[in-house]
Amino acid sequence: MRTEPYRGQVYIDVPYEVSDPAYMQLEAFLEHADGSMRWDGARFICYPLDYCMRNAQQDAPGFWDRWAADF
Repeated sequence: MRTEPYRGQVYIDVPYEVSDPAYMQLEAFLEHADGSMRWDGARFICYPLDYCMRNAQQDAPGFWDRWAADF
């Protein structure tokens, strides 16, 4: 599996369902009515949860402290 560097990605647990009120609220927050992004350089991409969880171990308390100590 190819690992890409972290670029500020955030997982938001909202189903990809264009008629779901939570999805519609998120989409309205991130995009203008014409579909363009509200912030330059931002992208709105839907990924499956299992893909997003591939580095979940990095969220464990102390992970980065241990990583830095072993560096």
